[in-house]
Formats: sequence, structure tokens, C-alpha cells
Amino acid sequence: MEPPETRYAKSGDLHIAYQVVGEGQPLVVSDQWFGNVDAQWEFPPMERFLRRLASFRRLVLFDKRGIDRTALLSGVGLSYVGILFAATYPERTSALVLVNGYARISRAPAVG
Repeated sequence: MEPPETRYAKSGDLHIAYQVVGEGQPLVVSDQWFGNVDAQWEFPPMERFLRRLASFRRLVLFDKRGIDRTALLSGVGLSYVGILFAATYPERTSALVLVNGYARISRAPAVG
């Protein structure tokens, strides 16, 4: 199966690559390992994961810049970015899904 078409949105002087695949309510996928929307379709486990998600949601994949009000899925190393985005822009976030997520990158001191 062919990967979805890569399109570009303009943000100031930048052109941000994005793809849309599937139908239904939108789910924005932010992944730490793939900064390039095309490369993730060349890694079979990621392709299977994305195709599965696209079977019940409209996925919006992007090159790490620009998001509308939507559900946001963030994986491991970008979970703190998803948390920060949702806390900073609650009016632009309808849901937040964290996969193996964490809010800190270092141990917190014991409380109490």
C-alpha cells in the first residue's frame, strides 16, 4: 500500500510537511523518532501502527511544527512536549494520549 501524499503548509517563511490518512475524527500523531513524515512509512512496525490507527481515525502527521485543535498522541521522548502543549493551549487540545510517557527527564526529590 502506498504512503499518503505529502503536502506542505506555509508558516511564515517555513513550509511544513504533513500527511493526512484515514477517515473520522482527527488524531494528530507526534512521534519522537520520525521527524520526517515520509520516513515513518519505510519502517514496517511504524507503518503497521499508523495504518491501524488510520482504520478508525483520520491521522494528521507532520514534521514537528503546527497543530490545530485536535487529539494529540505523543510517544516516549516527546511526551513532555504533548503535556506542555496541552497545558499551554487547552483550547487547542481536545485530548492527549501518551505512549510510555513521562513528564520529567530527571528524578524529583522525595516529598514528605
